[in-house]
Amino acid sequence: MHKHFHGDPTQVRLRWAKASLQPLLDDQFIGRKLAGNFAEYTIIMPIAEGGNSRVYQAIQTTRKDVPTIVALKVLAKDAREISPEDKTGFVDELRVMLMLKHPNIVRVFDFGEHDDALFLVSEYVAGPSIRNIIDRLYPLPLRYTREALCQLCSGLGALHKEGLVYRDMKPGNVICTNSDMQTNEGILVKIVDFGAVSPATGIETESGAGVIIGTPQYMAPEQFGNSPYDHRVDIYALGLVAYELLTGAPPFGGGFLDLMRQHMAATPKPPSEMAPAQRISEHIDALVLKALAKEPGERYRTADEFADALRNDWPNGGWR
Repeated sequence: MHKHFHGDPTQVRLRWAKASLQPLLDDQFIGRKLAGNFAEYTIIMPIAEGGNSRVYQAIQTTRKDVPTIVALKVLAKDAREISPEDKTGFVDELRVMLMLKHPNIVRVFDFGEHDDALFLVSEYVAGPSIRNIIDRLYPLPLRYTREALCQLCSGLGALHKEGLVYRDMKPGNVICTNSDMQTNEGILVKIVDFGAVSPATGIETESGAGVIIGTPQYMAPEQFGNSPYDHRVDIYALGLVAYELLTGAPPFGGGFLDLMRQHMAATPKPPSEMAPAQRISEHIDALVLKALAKEPGERYRTADEFADALRNDWPNGGWR
C-alpha cells in the first residue's frame, strides 16, 4: 500500500524520507559498536535477512589483516527472540566457518556476543546472488553456468571432506563477484550462510523429530523422510541449481506437500525441453538429471565427481 503525502514540497520530501528511513531508525543495531574477540565493529546498514538472523555491513579499523568493510551476522533482531536451539545452531555454524578456508566459501574473521545476541564477522562479498542473476539476467551463457557449477562443486567438496553436509544449497545462498555474462574469466562464486550445516552422522535424528532442515524447493527426496542421509543431498540440490541456471526456473513448484510429492516421485523434464530456445544438448540434460536421481546411489558419488563430469563431459557444442 503506497503512502501519499500532501502539502509543501520540501515538507513532503522530508516526510517521505523519514517514512523510508523508519525501518533503519527502528533497528537497534544500526550505528552500534559491537566488540568481538579480536576487534570492534561499527554497524552501518542491513544487507540481508533470514528467518532468525540479520546480516549487516560493518566497518573495522583495528585489524590490518582484515578488510575495513566486513559482513556482520547477528542471530535474531531482538536478543529476547533467541532460543537455545538457535544459539546452538549459530555456534555450530561459527565453528564450521572458522574451520573452513576455501576460495568458494566466505571466510570468517571474528565472533562475539552483544546483549546476549550472538554475532559473527566474515568477509563482505560484493556482488549479486545467483538468485538475483537468474531473476534479472536469464538466459545465461552456458560457459558461465558451467564455471559457476564447477566452483560450487569445489566449495561443497571441501565441506564434505570435513565430514559435513551443507543441506541448504540454493541460488540465494551463493554470491557471485563477477556478473559479466560475456566472459567467464574472473568469475568467483562463494557459498554463504552455513546455518543448516550438520555433521554427516546423526542427521536422521533431527528429521525423525519432525524438524525439516533446508528449503523445500531445493531438498532431496530423502530429506523429507525419517531415513538417514548424507552429502549426496547436496549433490541433488546442486543439480536443482544447475537446472535453474539452464532453464530459469526450478523443475518443481507448489506448496510444501506438492514439493515433497514431486521431489519424491515425479520425474523432472529434461532442461532442453523446459527451455528449447537455449539449445541445451542431450549431454547437458544427462549431466543434470544424474544429479537429480531419486536414489542417492544413482547420483554422482562426490562433488568432485560432479565437477569432473562438468569439465570433461560438457560438450563443446554447448559452449556459448
